[in-house]
Amino acid sequence: MSDAHLLRLQEEYRDVAPVAAAMANLMVRELEAILRSADVSLAVPIESRVKTWDSIEQGFLRAGSNIVAFRRFSGATLSELSDLIGIRIIVLFARDIARVSAAIGETFRILEADDKGKRHGVDQFGYASVHVDVTVPREWSIVPSIGAFDRFAAEIQIRTLAQHMWAAASHELQYKVEQSVPDEVRRSIHRVASLLETVDTEYERLLVEREQYRARIEADRADSRLNTDILRAVLDSRLPRKNKAGYEPYSMLVWELTKLGIVRRNDLEAPIDRHLETALAEDRDPVGRRADHETDHFFTHTGLLNVMLGKEFGVGFHSIIFEKVEAELQESEKARIDRKQ
Repeated sequence: MSDAHLLRLQEEYRDVAPVAAAMANLMVRELEAILRSADVSLAVPIESRVKTWDSIEQGFLRAGSNIVAFRRFSGATLSELSDLIGIRIIVLFARDIARVSAAIGETFRILEADDKGKRHGVDQFGYASVHVDVTVPREWSIVPSIGAFDRFAAEIQIRTLAQHMWAAASHELQYKVEQSVPDEVRRSIHRVASLLETVDTEYERLLVEREQYRARIEADRADSRLNTDILRAVLDSRLPRKNKAGYEPYSMLVWELTKLGIVRRNDLEAPIDRHLETALAEDRDPVGRRADHETDHFFTHTGLLNVMLGKEFGVGFHSIIFEKVEAELQESEKARIDRKQ
């Protein structure tokens, strides 16, 4: 590697890469907190990377080893590369892309935003993702440990899991744009693209239908057979909001309640009426004994429900569930043997 410009770039990279990595880690932590507050469902944990030296070197070589051309394309310095720091956020549902973009805009400085999917015509397919180039807010610069990040930009990619499947597969197949697809497989690749787009569309339809169903059950409060949505509605209406955890295992709770003979909404309302005040008193008591506890409550909705079930069925009520399951398994095995005879 004799090119003086390339050697200077490599020396610059050695200086900026550790700082860029620290900024990437900070941004991931901030984004995780932001998205938790926004109640956004991630498909996978947030990913980040700092552009490798090999990738930068290839960009320089593609510019014909011309430092002027490289700088014009990449920025005055490596720290100004818009994608030196890359962060990827993969959400479950298409509607969350706008929510994530808005949350990012409320925290970071937006330099540029680009919705790749809007570039496609009605008969085209290809890479779909929202890219947002950001940097840290100016007020963060007064913090000594963060001030060095002010000169960096980061590219945040936001996409659904279905879009990510397409991006990953098209990268492997090298079919990122329609012009690169052989005629022999063009029809098949269109089918795959259509199916993945349909996944996002149908998820949106499912979410709308679930919202409509939840609105109905919260409005009429009829005595219906328990399911995850009715259980959530009952607990949300009867238990303090502050006790609700980010994730409550409603499906497992419905299964447990069924084993205890609580199969309808009114079956659940009755023990809540009898034991809620006692459960709330116990919720306050452990907090008083834990000076290091950061909140004024201890139990989640699941925990409060378990306290009430303990009052209703005894503290060992889970043994009732296990006995019920064991009896059902024995009955099923006996039926299987009888069918074979």
